[in-house]
Amino acid sequence: QDEIHELKIAGPPQNSLDITFLSEGYTAEQAADFKADVQRMADFLMNQPPYNDFKDRISIRGVFRPSPEQGTDEPHQRIYKNTNLGATFNIFDLDRYLLSEQNHNIHRMAAQVPSDTVVVLANSKTYGGGAVCLDYCISTTGHNNSPFVFLHEFAHSFAGLADEYTGNVAYNQMYPEDQEPMEANITRNLNRETLKWRHLLSPDVELPTPELPQPEASQKQLVGAFEGGGYVRKGIFRSEQDCWMGSLRKDEGFCAVCREAIRQTISGHLGQ
Repeated sequence: QDEIHELKIAGPPQNSLDITFLSEGYTAEQAADFKADVQRMADFLMNQPPYNDFKDRISIRGVFRPSPEQGTDEPHQRIYKNTNLGATFNIFDLDRYLLSEQNHNIHRMAAQVPSDTVVVLANSKTYGGGAVCLDYCISTTGHNNSPFVFLHEFAHSFAGLADEYTGNVAYNQMYPEDQEPMEANITRNLNRETLKWRHLLSPDVELPTPELPQPEASQKQLVGAFEGGGYVRKGIFRSEQDCWMGSLRKDEGFCAVCREAIRQTISGHLGQ
């Protein structure tokens, strides 16, 4: 029987944002480790803007189901583990990309408690994670950057935000040239009057906005239209030079557009 941990209950489910964490790759002897990891990730989330403004309305639960073996699959390393949700690295042949294809088991496990959104915590020290937009996200817990990976992936699964990086491979087919991306934080539109985040633009900002090699503190919050995002180097624009949807430098945080999108998603769950 699965163990249910109610780490923080903000109120009735209909009045709260209910986040459910599921165990993956934790053995029966590691139940306390899972509970501690849930608390650590939840605390990190609720201390970051804009989640910190809603911490009194966020409920945190964990569902622990022991796995026969610790860890998760890493096919490129010929590592295979017997775990309860079958999570595996190397999705799309990428070393860091971690997902489980057992969506039915994920949601059956989460359905034991009130759940607005689901997070799978994988008991591994390897860097990585993944997300299914508006469905669930997964992150390892044992890497130094795991909290930041979790926050990034959670923004995909919970708020439907896009990646703002380009990476070594450009997936031009992901965002066709003649279509505006659906995500709130990237665009092909440079029209100042119709731009998605026109109400957040810095005064007199140039569009497109040139990147600054070493921006000063006052320039880091400049809201414009910086080229590159959604894995595409040219023709896709993001609102700020740096954001946790683009990189995971610890001092960045989410950009203003992402914060607004997350805030709107939370408010929607709270009926505001």
